[in-house]
Amino acid sequence: MSGTHFHHLLPDPALQGLIDSYWIIRMPNVPEAVSPMVPMGYPILEFNLNDNWLIQGRRDGADRYRHLVIGLCARPWYYRNSGPLQSVLVRLQPWGLSTLFAGAARVNGPLDADFIFRGQQDLLVDQLRTENRPVVCKTYLDAFFLKFLRHSDRVPDERLARAMQQILRSRGNLSIAALEKMLFLSQRRLEQLFKEHIGLSPKKYADIARFQSVLADAEQNSSLTQIALDAGYYDQSHFIRHFRKFTDGPPSAMLRSEMVGTEKISNLYNSVF
Repeated sequence: MSGTHFHHLLPDPALQGLIDSYWIIRMPNVPEAVSPMVPMGYPILEFNLNDNWLIQGRRDGADRYRHLVIGLCARPWYYRNSGPLQSVLVRLQPWGLSTLFAGAARVNGPLDADFIFRGQQDLLVDQLRTENRPVVCKTYLDAFFLKFLRHSDRVPDERLARAMQQILRSRGNLSIAALEKMLFLSQRRLEQLFKEHIGLSPKKYADIARFQSVLADAEQNSSLTQIALDAGYYDQSHFIRHFRKFTDGPPSAMLRSEMVGTEKISNLYNSVF
């Protein structure tokens, strides 16, 4: 899209176990059409630097947000912008939200950012609005999140990171029973670990990982049948049913559209655990 700019920035090393990356996005010509946000496999914070709204839902009168926290969810949701998009996205590690903000693992969809920040984001947004240099924006963002890190008494469970690594390496095809054996955990304890730190069951997270592997491979293979086989689906009807659960539509509607682009903000396999 003409005039669109993306800046991808890495956080301070002290934050990288909780925050994957920052994205500064400027899109002056955003269509008014309703767009889907598919399950991504990680939480996102969005700070809106314009005066427009991010509107959730397919109809007028839906919820409106200035700044968003988007937790892990297993269903798509729909949004549109009320004007040009200028925002900063913070892509967290799957457990980053619950570690920085106690109790936030239960956020399983879009919510107003005040739910966790209680207005503390206002100064940060003012700083980001008046600054065009990405490196300075990164400094503001690092200082903001380091403050929360210093006050957090939660520590990510290293077994969760290992579980995520195995799920991603298998592209979501690792059985939960095999995962339990690898981590020397009972089924109940593994379920508790996931629910406490990311808010989803291991099975739901593995399903999202498999779905996201399809998005990652879509540009390299135009055959839907081959994409389905490579992702571990046992037939195309299984693939289509699974895909509809996460997108509300058939694979062809998404994989052969402009939604498969070069900027991989939404791709779970954009990171290495």
